[in-house]
Amino acid sequence: MTTGQDESGSASLRGISAPDRLSGRIAPMTDPTPTTIPVRGQIKLGQFLKLAGLVEDGGEARIAIQSGDVRVNGQVETRRGHHLDNGDAVSIELPGAVVTAVVAMIDDGA
Repeated sequence: MTTGQDESGSASLRGISAPDRLSGRIAPMTDPTPTTIPVRGQIKLGQFLKLAGLVEDGGEARIAIQSGDVRVNGQVETRRGHHLDNGDAVSIELPGAVVTAVVAMIDDGA
């Protein structure tokens, strides 16, 4: 989990290019404001980490969760299958930063 450059020459962290961070997909590391991620229906912690762009894939989600690098509402969560609720704040410790995304359940009118 290092900082480097992707094929386009953009700086990246955990495979997330700087343009993706700045486009609002996840909060820039200098911005303490968490990003709100819309979700339809129930979602598990591992799935949310991927959806929010906080990790690249399920394997990386599993490692981050098992390592204790992921918190839900300030509490370390080590269960990848933990069901998230509306308003839950999910934080992940990255090298040199903590990035947070908030679950925003969408009512699909059903």
